[in-house]
Amino acid sequence: MVLERARRAILILVILSTSAPSLAAQQLTTLMGGSARQYGFVFDLEASTNVIIDSFDLELILNFAPFDIEVWTTQDGGSYVGREENPHDWTRVSVQENVIPYGQGAWTPLQLDLNVSIAAGQKRGFYVARTDYLGMEGNFIGSPGAIYVQDGNLKFFSGFGTDYFKKRQPAVPNTRISYHVPGPFTSDLAVTRVLAPVLDPLFCSVGSTGETLQIEILNLGTAAIAPGTFIPVSYAVNGGPPVSEFALALNGIAPGATFSFTFTTPLDLSSIAAVNVTVAQALIGDLNPNNDSIEHVFRPGGGKRITAFPWEETFESLPHANLLVPPLGWTQETADSSGPYTDWHFEDNGFGTAPSVDHTTGIFWQGLFAYLNDQGDSAAIALRSPCLDLSGIMNPELVFWVYSVNNNSAPNSLFIDVLDLTNGQLTTAVHGPIQGLPAGWQKQQVDLSAFSGQLVRLVFRGNTDHGNPTSLAASHDIAIDDIVVYDVVPTNGQPMQPGLAEFRVGYTRNMNLVEIAPGIDGPFFSRVRPEELMLLEYAGQPNQPILLLGGLLNPAVAAYANIGSLDIGGPINPLTGIPSGIVILADGNLTDGVNPFFNTGPTGNAQFGVTLPNLPPGLLATFQCVMRTDGTNGSYIALSNAIKVIVE
Repeated sequence: MVLERARRAILILVILSTSAPSLAAQQLTTLMGGSARQYGFVFDLEASTNVIIDSFDLELILNFAPFDIEVWTTQDGGSYVGREENPHDWTRVSVQENVIPYGQGAWTPLQLDLNVSIAAGQKRGFYVARTDYLGMEGNFIGSPGAIYVQDGNLKFFSGFGTDYFKKRQPAVPNTRISYHVPGPFTSDLAVTRVLAPVLDPLFCSVGSTGETLQIEILNLGTAAIAPGTFIPVSYAVNGGPPVSEFALALNGIAPGATFSFTFTTPLDLSSIAAVNVTVAQALIGDLNPNNDSIEHVFRPGGGKRITAFPWEETFESLPHANLLVPPLGWTQETADSSGPYTDWHFEDNGFGTAPSVDHTTGIFWQGLFAYLNDQGDSAAIALRSPCLDLSGIMNPELVFWVYSVNNNSAPNSLFIDVLDLTNGQLTTAVHGPIQGLPAGWQKQQVDLSAFSGQLVRLVFRGNTDHGNPTSLAASHDIAIDDIVVYDVVPTNGQPMQPGLAEFRVGYTRNMNLVEIAPGIDGPFFSRVRPEELMLLEYAGQPNQPILLLGGLLNPAVAAYANIGSLDIGGPINPLTGIPSGIVILADGNLTDGVNPFFNTGPTGNAQFGVTLPNLPPGLLATFQCVMRTDGTNGSYIALSNAIKVIVE
């Protein structure tokens, strides 16, 4: 009898496994060929039966620079209509990096693994885009909101060609949509979207450590979920361990109905960086695992809130040129203009009235800058900085470099506006108009003291006029680079002492952005990056030991005749005459550990490099050196300049 029951159980399992519904891939094609090349396309898909969108193949022009393809979908699962120019209504569901295009007349296959469920009768918006501006193929055809092509399972509704979340004109992308019909399954729950929390990156809304996570679950099965069913659910942050709970479907879930659940375990969104959350359900007996989880990216605080100053943006963190997507924390204004060339581009060279090299490196095709292409025709094109917390700055000032060579009788203009996030007020034309300037990169300084203590975003607002009313050529491009916000401070600190005590950490400048050199007063600062080499360089008399000190920046806190002044430390100890709070980090008089590296050697020069761990942005430390001398300076020691090192 036991053997007979076992045989029947095995037979039932075999029957179930061989009669499971097919998940065969299907495809819906719009068209191939045409000349409406766009940065991206927005459109709707509507399911006639339950479907899961797997991927998109695209017709892409050949080019040799790397680029990515991004796919976004509406956060609430609805239509794109009314959301074309609001990135906060969308969530990125997939990105394929370093795409190799197959060229025109062929499909470039993508492995996007979208796994986006659309229930029967549901219409869902999609936005497909390249991260450079060379674009993808499409056609200016179709009527937005009307069905362009369909099969028995899926309908494609026409939409618009776009720049980065900027609607241009009605268009249809050349695409082949891969999908499958899941089932019908008797038991099939799908996690469809994250309902809460909602953050507004524009106004630097920063999440807390106690955010409430709410999700939506859709019953795609043919059978109802019985009242009182406990559904295992979980979420994981940035690939970490899952937080597991049970969702009680108190009243059950009918086929085609949705159910919302709120986790009791709080979600930590206090990070200034983007947070990737994977949400999943694991109903016992669920026959379709392909839609059990989704990923949602939270971008609190505009992706980045700046609290450590001086702060600098060189655009060198971008992966490559030919981009419309700005660095972390920066945002393109989406509602200021429409049409071609209505965003800031990020380039490594240009022609005509655009700079041929960036300001940071001055090397052709190497460094990056942001620029407006005058082939566009827009009254305003705005680029917003990250959120700048000026609460600890008394005299904030902006310095940046601009390239603005005008070959047109009607020049374009660049203005600096300031958005005060404490009250939502936009102060326009704090600086500008900047119009035609001499050839080359020109320095600009902007007094921001009126915004001391505030939370702000800088707005770089320019215009283009398509060359001039009668010309089709660009004749006044505008570019910006090397943007710095800093606190203007008295430069009464210790300068370097040539031949006695010199100290550098990478590109070193004083707090008012003057590059380190003999006779330039400190204190100085330098910027370093996580997981990269930080190189400390010293120069003095030959074969002399070095003491590396660390402490809080405090310019000219103590001065010593023939030695120099200390720019670090707290109140002076009356017994020793030395400021408190100074730590000896290395001692070249000792022979253990790293100490032997802190000696000038026979050439009078020394270096010490260390690869930094993955540190968060902000202050690393402020260093200053004590270096031995032969006494010709009236003492047997000399103080170097101090350097404040900031992790970016």
